[in-house]
This record gives sequence, structure tokens and C-alpha cells, in this order.
Amino acid sequence: MKKYKKKDIEVALKQIAESIAYCRAQLENLIRDTQEYLEFSNKIEALQISETLVKGGDGTQYSLKDLRKSINLAMVAINDALEEDCNLTKEIATAFVSEELCTRLIRKAQEEAVQCKKELEKLKMKYEKDFDLWSYEKGLHVVAHKYHENFSISTLFSNTGEELFREGKKEEGMAFIKAAMKDFDDISDEITLYLLAGQYYIEHGEIQEGKEYLLKLCTETAENYEEAIASRGLTDVWEAYCYLVEEQIEMSEKPNQPKPIEQCTMLIGDILKLPEDKMIIALSEHLDERTRYGDNLSHLNQWERNIYDVITLSGEVNSGGFDFYLTHHCQRFNQVRKALLAMGAVSMVQLLDDVQEKFPTQKIPSSMRQIEDVLEEMTMRGIDFEKEDMRYYDAEEENLMEKLYLYIETNRKKLR
Repeated sequence: MKKYKKKDIEVALKQIAESIAYCRAQLENLIRDTQEYLEFSNKIEALQISETLVKGGDGTQYSLKDLRKSINLAMVAINDALEEDCNLTKEIATAFVSEELCTRLIRKAQEEAVQCKKELEKLKMKYEKDFDLWSYEKGLHVVAHKYHENFSISTLFSNTGEELFREGKKEEGMAFIKAAMKDFDDISDEITLYLLAGQYYIEHGEIQEGKEYLLKLCTETAENYEEAIASRGLTDVWEAYCYLVEEQIEMSEKPNQPKPIEQCTMLIGDILKLPEDKMIIALSEHLDERTRYGDNLSHLNQWERNIYDVITLSGEVNSGGFDFYLTHHCQRFNQVRKALLAMGAVSMVQLLDDVQEKFPTQKIPSSMRQIEDVLEEMTMRGIDFEKEDMRYYDAEEENLMEKLYLYIETNRKKLR
């Protein structure tokens, strides 16, 4: 088996250090937000124990296989530190490296992260005072080179551009986004950069330039780019402009593309002639065909997306409650809330708000992986949606179907 020197192990251990620092921050936030210090004080101790990763050899040569195993064990230990007692964590927290080496690397990584954050904040404060974009850019270069083991210039440029863009400083933000895409091969988040660039150019009247970036997003990034967009909280931006590139996306290149309207089982005109209950069922099947069962919503217009989101909410809650809906459609939570407002279903919006208030920091994760972890943690703490489920079954469902039907009738000419 191939062996790797101490330097190789140190590089990998930096990943452990970053994960531990992240977990510590998460735990501290949990304590502060919930004000349950006594309940979690033993877990602080457990987290400190997991940091030491106590069992190991002399720290000189280990195989990558062993190293991967040690990292996995360490991550399990850190997760258990958040949920289990100290004794369990002591048993699991093992690694094939020395305690002294690991502790030193953790301390160094944490110190560098704190120092780097201070320098970045100082640069931003200076920029907000004198608005010298050139000095800001040069300062980021200096910080990137200084902390090159943990950060890249492209990452700093793209993150800074995105931050400025979200703050409404689109001209300045776009300057950094352009630099990140032009000067560096390793772009940290192509999806965000392409979408924000597309939005910028379209809003400034350069439609073709904006469309090119949207097409790059669709064809050069993740296959499930819509889910990736949702996880970044940018669905509203995408849905505002995706219609511009619908025709350019080759259906043959993406197996999850929906059926063309003319190939659907029923045409919308025939669906709208059906009785109310049968019409909603047929319309649901029609939208499923057009979206490949929710894989691609880009071919739906605003009114069709609203109907799709509400029908999906109703069907999933009926199947397994809000827990079931959130597990499979958390990325559409904000969109379904807006759809309900568009239909005038105010009481249903309040029910969704009550569901959201049960989450830590009252925020629902927008990625499948995160929502599963959070829901599992909530279950262990005795938090569920049983009352909200019963409110829906007892009072809201009938009212929601009435609002949905009225919305369909009002907007029937907009449906395809």
C-alpha cells in the first residue's frame, strides 16, 4: 500500500480543522439562539474531546485509506458531540495521527481563519468609506496570497462580487464577478456567478449577453441546476428570466426535459372542461408531464408554477404530512408561500409560517441533504408537525381547494 508523508497528512487534517471549527460555531449559535446553555454544556466538552482525536501513531507515515477512515471517524465523533454524551464521543473519536499534531493544526487553522476574517472586514470597511474599487481588488489579492492554503483569489473575488450584488451594489459586484470569470480557471460557484451575470446584463438592456450566461448555467453546470439554484436562494431570479432561454435549451441533450405541450396526454382546453375535482387531478397530471414530475419547471409560466406548487403541497401533505412535503420539496417552500398569497389563501400562509417557526432560527433549509439532518434533529428533540397536519386536514384543505379552483378559473387563458 502506498504511503504518504507527514505533509500529506497535514493537508488533509486542515479539512478536519475546518469542519471542527464549523461545528463549534454551529453549536455556539445553537446555545446563543435557544438560550439552553445548561442542556448543551456537556456537548461543548464532547466537542473539545472530539478535537483531540486521541488515538494514533507517531504521525510520520500513513496510507490515504487509513487517513480517510480517520477523517470519517472524526466526523462521526463531531456529529455525535452535538447529540450524544461525552462517553460515546470518547469511544468514537479516534484517528491515525498524533494528538499533538492534530491540536496544533486545528489551532493554526482557527487562528488563520480569525485573522483572515479581520483583514477581509477591514478591507470592506475601507472600501465602504472611500469606494476605491481598485484598492479593494488589490487588497483581496494580498489576502488571497497570504492565506493561499485556505482561500483562492477566484473564491474571494466571486464571494465579494456576490455579496456586493446582494447588497444592491450591482455595478461594483459585477466588476468582481467579471474578474472571477475572466481571470481564473477555478471558479468556486459558476451557478451563482452565471445567474447574477445574466440578471445584470438583462436588467441593463443587454439581453443577448444575459441570455448567453443563462445558457451557460443550463448547459455547463450541474444537471440538476434548478435544485442548485434553489439551494442558493436564487429561484426568484431564475424564474424571472428563464423564459428567455427556454427555446435554446436542446431537449435531446437533457433526458429530464419535459414533454412538449402537444405530446401531453390531454390538452389544456379539454382539461378545463372537466368537473372541478376531475379537472384538478387532470391538471396535476398535465403539469407533471410538462415538468417531468417536477424535475424541470422552466417551461411553466408564473401561473402554471403557482398551480403546480399548490397542488404538490396539497398532495404531499395528504400523503405524509408537512414532514413528508418538506423532505421532498423544501427548495420550493418560499415559492409555494408566494403562490398561496397569489391565490388569497391567507390562512394557509399562516399555517406555513407556523411550520417554519418550529425550525431552528425559524429558517427552513433549501437543500435535500440539510433538511433531512435538521428534521432528524428536530424529531430527537420532540418537535413535530402533528398539530399543523391536523389543522390542514380539519380546516385548511377544503378552503385551499376552493382557492385553487377559483385561481384556475380566473387565469384559465394563461394556462397551456
